[in-house]
Amino acid sequence: MQEIMRHTIDRRVIREWNLIRKDRLTKLEEKYEWDVKNIDLYAKTALEVAIYSAVLDDENACIKYLQRSKQAYMAYLELMAFDRVVTLEFDNNISYSFAPIFNQKGIKASLWLRLYYLGIILRDKAVGKFLLTIPMRKFVYPPTEEISILLKNYISFSYSFLEKPDLSKLEACYKITDENKTISSYKITPENIPYLSLFMMNHELLALKSILENDVDSFNDALEKSLKDHRAFWSQKRILRAGGDPVCMDSNGFVSLPLTAICAIAYDKNFPIDHDCAYIPEFLITGEDL
Repeated sequence: MQEIMRHTIDRRVIREWNLIRKDRLTKLEEKYEWDVKNIDLYAKTALEVAIYSAVLDDENACIKYLQRSKQAYMAYLELMAFDRVVTLEFDNNISYSFAPIFNQKGIKASLWLRLYYLGIILRDKAVGKFLLTIPMRKFVYPPTEEISILLKNYISFSYSFLEKPDLSKLEACYKITDENKTISSYKITPENIPYLSLFMMNHELLALKSILENDVDSFNDALEKSLKDHRAFWSQKRILRAGGDPVCMDSNGFVSLPLTAICAIAYDKNFPIDHDCAYIPEFLITGEDL
């Protein structure tokens, strides 16, 4: 198994982080009044708890909180995109209803993509149907032109993937990425860190292409290189997020949602997946306990 930077973080620390975030979720669920910011915070926090649970080998908790994150992200995107009342319900029979809001800023395109990955991992076809209803004109993109173009093309392909995959849209993304570029090739600011990992997706795109072309050998080769790309980016100590923490402490690097989703697609198509890496939890690939 590859050495993973998050494995150098004491599991007791991760347990502590997990408890803090679970407490935050409980307080949100019991909050008397909610607004749209609460939904976004709940979705992000539930996803963090799911990822920490995967690191701590608590498969049931991981799946439970992935489902909660998915539920909250669907409510959040629906509220931001459509002129209708949205209801969010919790396991303890508490529910909140939200009136439509006039959203001048638009929806972050990266949030659509996050829900897209969750829907694939959880094998929830209702998520895909919902995502197709959100017009791309509703999205806002990061200010960096190159990153914005890549994100637009990737989401355009993802829309097609939910209906009939269009390889030309995938290849349009691939032309923008460059496997020979390193992280130091890009201007790094705390604001663009969430998007820089998109440029590490060169081999990730090839893995998707290999699945669509039914090329098992190319898929596993691209998967191996994708894992190296993921580790190279998310193991960085010198790149700081907003708030001052290095990206190696970011839960987004502990488990790769994009690669887990890609492997789930491959598994469902009976591809033999050759990997031994905790960035991609085996139980999420197989989906046996969902």
